[in-house]
Amino acid sequence: RIKARNMFSETLLLFFGIHTANAAVLAARQMARDMKKAA
Repeated sequence: RIKARNMFSETLLLFFGIHTANAAVLAARQMARDMKKAA
């Protein structure tokens, strides 16, 4: 559910949500790579 009152804020929230999800995936991938190096 998106809490936005107009089209601009809805687009902005979607933008930040997508980029936050991408950053989380990249961080998990990097962490797995680092753990593999340490082992």
